[in-house]
Amino acid sequence: MKLLYQTHSPYARKALVAVHEIGLAGRLEVIHHETSPLLRNDEIFALNPLGKVPVLICDDGAVLFDSNVICEYLDSMHGGHKLIPADPARRYLALRNQAIATGIADAGIAVRWESERRPEAVRWAPLREGQLQKIVAACDFLEQQIEQEPSLDIGAIALATTLSWIEFRDVYAFQQARPRLSSWYARFCERRSMQATALHGDTVDTTPSADRHLNKSPRKTTRADWLFLRGHVIPTRLAWQPDDPSRQAPTKQDARWPWSRSRMDRALVALRQCLGIGDGSMRKQ
Repeated sequence: MKLLYQTHSPYARKALVAVHEIGLAGRLEVIHHETSPLLRNDEIFALNPLGKVPVLICDDGAVLFDSNVICEYLDSMHGGHKLIPADPARRYLALRNQAIATGIADAGIAVRWESERRPEAVRWAPLREGQLQKIVAACDFLEQQIEQEPSLDIGAIALATTLSWIEFRDVYAFQQARPRLSSWYARFCERRSMQATALHGDTVDTTPSADRHLNKSPRKTTRADWLFLRGHVIPTRLAWQPDDPSRQAPTKQDARWPWSRSRMDRALVALRQCLGIGDGSMRKQ
Protein backbone atom coordinates (compact mmCIF):
# COMPACT_ATOMS: atom_id res chain seq x y z
CA MET A 1 0.00 0.00 0.00
CA LYS A 2 1.00 3.61 -0.53
CA LEU A 3 0.07 6.56 1.67
CA LEU A 4 0.36 9.93 -0.03
CA TYR A 5 1.16 12.14 2.88
CA GLN A 6 2.20 15.61 3.99
CA THR A 7 4.70 15.97 6.81
CA HIS A 8 2.95 19.02 8.30
CA SER A 9 -0.70 17.96 7.97
CA PRO A 10 -2.67 17.05 11.12
CA TYR A 11 -5.04 14.89 9.05
CA ALA A 12 -2.24 12.95 7.38
CA ARG A 13 -0.43 12.47 10.67
CA LYS A 14 -3.56 10.97 12.20
CA ALA A 15 -3.59 8.30 9.49
CA LEU A 16 0.10 7.56 9.91
CA VAL A 17 -0.11 7.30 13.70
CA ALA A 18 -3.00 4.86 13.24
CA VAL A 19 -0.85 2.80 10.86
CA HIS A 20 1.88 2.54 13.50
CA GLU A 21 -0.54 1.68 16.30
CA ILE A 22 -2.17 -1.21 14.45
CA GLY A 23 1.16 -2.61 13.26
CA LEU A 24 0.90 -2.00 9.51
CA ALA A 25 3.81 0.40 9.09
CA GLY A 26 5.91 -2.31 7.43
CA ARG A 27 3.31 -2.76 4.69
CA LEU A 28 3.05 0.90 3.81
CA GLU A 29 5.12 3.14 1.56
CA VAL A 30 4.80 6.76 2.70
CA ILE A 31 5.27 9.40 -0.01
CA HIS A 32 5.32 13.10 0.83
CA HIS A 33 3.31 15.51 -1.33
CA GLU A 34 2.83 19.26 -1.00
CA THR A 35 -0.75 20.40 -1.52
CA SER A 36 -2.36 23.82 -1.23
CA PRO A 37 -5.43 25.56 -2.67
CA LEU A 38 -2.94 27.97 -4.24
CA LEU A 39 -0.59 25.33 -5.65
CA ARG A 40 -2.26 22.54 -7.61
CA ASN A 41 -0.73 19.08 -7.30
CA ASP A 42 -1.85 17.23 -10.42
CA GLU A 43 -0.71 13.85 -9.12
CA ILE A 44 -2.98 14.20 -6.09
CA PHE A 45 -5.88 15.60 -8.13
CA ALA A 46 -5.66 12.55 -10.39
CA LEU A 47 -6.45 10.38 -7.37
CA ASN A 48 -8.57 12.71 -5.20
CA PRO A 49 -10.79 15.29 -6.92
CA LEU A 50 -10.49 17.46 -3.81
CA GLY A 51 -6.73 17.68 -4.32
CA LYS A 52 -5.91 16.87 -0.68
CA VAL A 53 -3.90 14.35 1.29
CA PRO A 54 -3.89 11.83 2.84
CA VAL A 55 -4.64 9.45 -0.01
CA LEU A 56 -4.31 5.69 0.39
CA ILE A 57 -3.61 3.47 -2.62
CA CYS A 58 -4.62 -0.02 -1.56
CA ASP A 59 -2.96 -3.28 -2.61
CA ASP A 60 -5.81 -4.00 -5.03
CA GLY A 61 -5.46 -0.56 -6.63
CA ALA A 62 -8.46 1.00 -4.92
CA VAL A 63 -7.97 4.62 -3.88
CA LEU A 64 -9.30 6.03 -0.61
CA PHE A 65 -9.10 9.59 0.66
CA ASP A 66 -10.05 11.49 3.80
CA SER A 67 -8.28 10.50 7.00
CA ASN A 68 -11.48 9.19 8.64
CA VAL A 69 -12.15 6.82 5.75
CA ILE A 70 -8.52 5.71 5.57
CA CYS A 71 -8.33 5.00 9.30
CA GLU A 72 -11.54 2.97 9.26
CA TYR A 73 -10.27 0.93 6.31
CA LEU A 74 -6.93 0.25 7.98
CA ASP A 75 -8.67 -0.71 11.21
CA SER A 76 -10.49 -3.46 9.31
CA MET A 77 -7.21 -5.02 8.17
CA HIS A 78 -6.01 -6.44 11.47
CA GLY A 79 -7.28 -8.69 14.20
CA GLY A 80 -5.86 -6.84 17.19
CA HIS A 81 -7.11 -3.99 19.34
CA LYS A 82 -9.56 -1.94 17.26
CA LEU A 83 -9.15 1.82 17.02
CA ILE A 84 -12.88 2.14 16.39
CA PRO A 85 -14.43 0.21 19.31
CA ALA A 86 -17.25 -2.24 18.77
CA ASP A 87 -18.96 -1.33 22.05
CA PRO A 88 -21.48 1.40 21.18
CA ALA A 89 -20.71 3.64 24.16
CA ARG A 90 -16.96 3.55 23.54
CA ARG A 91 -17.42 3.79 19.78
CA TYR A 92 -19.46 6.98 19.81
CA LEU A 93 -17.22 8.59 22.41
CA ALA A 94 -14.22 7.88 20.16
CA LEU A 95 -16.05 9.21 17.09
CA ARG A 96 -17.14 12.32 18.98
CA ASN A 97 -13.55 13.04 19.98
CA GLN A 98 -12.49 12.53 16.38
CA ALA A 99 -15.12 15.07 15.31
CA ILE A 100 -13.86 17.59 17.88
CA ALA A 101 -10.31 17.08 16.62
CA THR A 102 -11.38 17.63 13.01
CA GLY A 103 -13.16 20.83 14.00
CA ILE A 104 -10.11 22.11 15.86
CA ALA A 105 -7.88 21.39 12.87
CA ASP A 106 -10.28 23.04 10.44
CA ALA A 107 -10.53 26.14 12.64
CA GLY A 108 -6.77 26.23 13.12
CA ILE A 109 -6.15 26.22 9.39
CA ALA A 110 -8.66 29.06 9.00
CA VAL A 111 -6.83 31.03 11.70
CA ARG A 112 -3.57 30.63 9.81
CA TRP A 113 -5.16 31.90 6.58
CA GLU A 114 -6.26 35.07 8.36
CA SER A 115 -2.99 35.43 10.30
CA GLU A 116 -0.28 34.75 7.75
CA ARG A 117 -1.24 32.92 4.57
CA ARG A 118 -3.47 35.55 2.96
CA PRO A 119 -1.94 38.81 1.74
CA GLU A 120 -2.07 41.20 4.68
CA ALA A 121 -4.44 43.65 2.97
CA VAL A 122 -7.23 41.05 2.71
CA ARG A 123 -6.94 39.37 6.10
CA TRP A 124 -10.11 39.59 8.17
CA ALA A 125 -9.43 39.86 11.90
CA PRO A 126 -13.04 39.16 13.03
CA LEU A 127 -13.04 35.89 11.09
CA ARG A 128 -9.70 34.93 12.63
CA GLU A 129 -11.03 35.66 16.11
CA GLY A 130 -14.23 33.72 15.48
CA GLN A 131 -12.29 30.63 14.38
CA LEU A 132 -9.88 30.97 17.30
CA GLN A 133 -12.79 31.03 19.74
CA LYS A 134 -13.89 27.63 18.40
CA ILE A 135 -10.49 26.24 19.38
CA VAL A 136 -10.66 27.87 22.81
CA ALA A 137 -14.14 26.45 23.47
CA ALA A 138 -13.15 22.99 22.25
CA CYS A 139 -10.09 22.92 24.49
CA ASP A 140 -12.18 24.05 27.46
CA PHE A 141 -14.59 21.20 26.70
CA LEU A 142 -11.74 18.70 26.53
CA GLU A 143 -10.30 19.95 29.81
CA GLN A 144 -13.53 18.85 31.47
CA GLN A 145 -14.23 15.70 29.45
CA ILE A 146 -10.86 14.11 28.69
CA GLU A 147 -10.14 10.77 30.32
CA GLN A 148 -7.03 10.89 32.48
CA GLU A 149 -5.89 7.44 31.38
CA PRO A 150 -5.28 7.78 27.62
CA SER A 151 -7.35 5.21 25.76
CA LEU A 152 -6.05 3.98 22.45
CA ASP A 153 -8.81 4.68 19.99
CA ILE A 154 -9.34 6.82 16.91
CA GLY A 155 -10.62 9.72 19.00
CA ALA A 156 -7.49 9.85 21.13
CA ILE A 157 -5.24 9.62 18.07
CA ALA A 158 -7.16 12.39 16.33
CA LEU A 159 -7.02 14.67 19.38
CA ALA A 160 -3.32 14.12 20.01
CA THR A 161 -2.27 14.66 16.39
CA THR A 162 -4.47 17.75 16.04
CA LEU A 163 -3.21 19.31 19.27
CA SER A 164 0.34 18.57 18.17
CA TRP A 165 -0.35 20.55 14.99
CA ILE A 166 -1.87 23.46 16.96
CA GLU A 167 1.33 23.48 19.04
CA PHE A 168 3.58 23.00 15.99
CA ARG A 169 2.06 25.99 14.16
CA ASP A 170 1.78 28.08 17.34
CA VAL A 171 -1.91 28.65 16.63
CA TYR A 172 -3.03 28.66 20.26
CA ALA A 173 -1.39 27.89 23.61
CA PHE A 174 -3.94 25.24 24.58
CA GLN A 175 -1.96 23.86 27.54
CA GLN A 176 -2.10 27.07 29.57
CA ALA A 177 -4.52 26.81 32.50
CA ARG A 178 -5.65 23.35 31.37
CA PRO A 179 -3.72 20.89 33.55
CA ARG A 180 -5.87 17.85 32.76
CA LEU A 181 -5.67 18.29 29.00
CA SER A 182 -1.98 19.17 29.19
CA SER A 183 -1.19 16.06 31.25
CA TRP A 184 -3.19 13.80 28.91
CA TYR A 185 -1.49 15.26 25.84
CA ALA A 186 2.02 14.90 27.31
CA ARG A 187 1.44 11.23 28.11
CA PHE A 188 0.01 10.42 24.69
CA CYS A 189 2.96 12.14 22.98
CA GLU A 190 5.26 9.62 24.67
CA ARG A 191 3.86 6.82 22.50
CA ARG A 192 6.22 5.41 19.88
CA SER A 193 3.71 6.16 17.13
CA MET A 194 3.86 9.86 18.00
CA GLN A 195 7.64 9.86 18.32
CA ALA A 196 7.97 8.26 14.87
CA THR A 197 5.71 10.75 13.07
CA ALA A 198 6.80 14.19 14.28
CA LEU A 199 5.50 17.10 12.23
CA HIS A 200 7.98 19.11 10.19
CA GLY A 201 8.12 21.38 7.17
CA ASP A 202 6.66 24.68 6.03
CA THR A 203 3.42 25.39 4.20
CA VAL A 204 4.05 25.83 0.48
CA ASP A 205 1.48 28.04 -1.24
CA THR A 206 3.53 29.20 -4.23
CA THR A 207 6.28 27.83 -6.45
CA PRO A 208 9.79 29.31 -6.21
CA SER A 209 9.35 30.85 -9.66
CA ALA A 210 6.15 32.55 -8.52
CA ASP A 211 7.92 33.88 -5.45
CA ARG A 212 10.60 35.41 -7.66
CA HIS A 213 7.91 36.95 -9.81
CA LEU A 214 6.25 38.51 -6.79
CA ASN A 215 9.53 40.01 -5.64
CA LYS A 216 10.53 41.60 -8.92
CA SER A 217 9.97 45.28 -9.66
CA PRO A 218 6.26 45.73 -10.37
CA ARG A 219 4.78 47.34 -13.40
CA LYS A 220 2.95 50.61 -12.95
CA THR A 221 -0.67 50.37 -11.87
CA THR A 222 -2.92 51.93 -14.48
CA ARG A 223 -6.35 53.49 -14.39
CA ALA A 224 -7.54 50.42 -16.30
CA ASP A 225 -6.47 48.26 -13.35
CA TRP A 226 -8.45 50.45 -11.01
CA LEU A 227 -11.52 50.34 -13.24
CA PHE A 228 -11.27 46.56 -13.53
CA LEU A 229 -11.07 46.17 -9.77
CA ARG A 230 -13.88 48.64 -9.19
CA GLY A 231 -16.23 47.21 -11.80
CA HIS A 232 -15.57 43.47 -11.69
CA VAL A 233 -13.98 42.45 -8.40
CA ILE A 234 -15.44 44.53 -5.56
CA PRO A 235 -19.25 44.59 -5.34
CA THR A 236 -20.70 47.89 -4.09
CA ARG A 237 -24.04 49.64 -3.91
CA LEU A 238 -23.38 51.50 -7.17
CA ALA A 239 -24.52 50.15 -10.51
CA TRP A 240 -21.66 51.83 -12.35
CA GLN A 241 -20.12 50.01 -15.32
CA PRO A 242 -16.51 50.87 -16.20
CA ASP A 243 -17.08 50.27 -19.88
CA ASP A 244 -19.80 52.95 -20.09
CA PRO A 245 -18.07 56.04 -21.53
CA SER A 246 -21.07 58.24 -20.76
CA ARG A 247 -20.54 58.00 -17.03
CA GLN A 248 -17.62 59.07 -14.86
CA ALA A 249 -16.05 56.76 -12.35
CA PRO A 250 -17.11 57.69 -8.80
CA THR A 251 -14.49 59.32 -6.66
CA LYS A 252 -13.80 59.06 -2.96
CA GLN A 253 -15.58 62.40 -2.53
CA ASP A 254 -18.80 60.79 -3.77
CA ALA A 255 -20.96 60.19 -0.68
CA ARG A 256 -22.13 56.92 -2.18
CA TRP A 257 -18.58 55.63 -2.78
CA PRO A 258 -18.02 52.99 -0.08
CA TRP A 259 -14.28 52.41 -0.66
CA SER A 260 -11.56 55.06 -0.36
CA ARG A 261 -8.86 55.28 -3.00
CA SER A 262 -6.24 54.08 -0.50
CA ARG A 263 -8.35 51.08 0.44
CA MET A 264 -8.85 50.31 -3.23
CA ASP A 265 -5.08 50.53 -3.64
CA ARG A 266 -4.52 47.98 -0.89
CA ALA A 267 -7.13 45.64 -2.35
CA LEU A 268 -5.51 45.82 -5.78
CA VAL A 269 -2.10 45.06 -4.27
CA ALA A 270 -3.58 41.98 -2.60
CA LEU A 271 -5.29 40.92 -5.82
CA ARG A 272 -2.03 41.18 -7.73
CA GLN A 273 -0.27 39.08 -5.10
CA CYS A 274 -2.95 36.40 -5.29
CA LEU A 275 -2.75 36.34 -9.08
CA GLY A 276 1.03 36.38 -9.09
CA ILE A 277 1.33 39.54 -11.21
CA GLY A 278 3.43 41.67 -8.91
CA ASP A 279 2.72 44.56 -6.61
CA GLY A 280 2.26 48.27 -7.08
CA SER A 281 0.65 51.47 -5.97
CA MET A 282 -2.16 53.43 -7.54
CA ARG A 283 -1.07 56.07 -10.01
CA LYS A 284 -3.15 58.46 -12.05
CA GLN A 285 -2.68 58.04 -15.76
